[in-house]
Amino acid sequence: MIADKAYSRPATRHAMRTKRTRFVSPEPDDQIARRAANGSRSGRPPTFDAETDQQRTVAERCVNRLEQLRDLATRYTNCAACYRAELTIAAIIFWLR
Repeated sequence: MIADKAYSRPATRHAMRTKRTRFVSPEPDDQIARRAANGSRSGRPPTFDAETDQQRTVAERCVNRLEQLRDLATRYTNCAACYRAELTIAAIIFWLR
C-alpha cells in the first residue's frame, strides 16, 4: 500500500504489518519529533522508499489534473468504452501541452 502522510499513523502501520502488507508512506513531522523526544524507548523509525513515494506523487498529480475536467470528474458518460475514450483524449491533450 502506498499512501501519503495523512495515512501514516502508528495504528495504520500496525494494521498493515499484521496483514503482512508492505506500507510506504512518509512519516509526518510530529511523529518524528515524538520519536526524538522518547529517545531509545520509541523504537526504530519506519522504513521509507523515496522512489516509490515519488511514483505515488506522479500518479496522484495525474489523477488531480484529470479531475479538473468536469466531465471526467463527474462521470456523466454511461458506458465504460466512452469513459475510457474520454480519458485517452484528455491524456493526449495534457501530453501535447
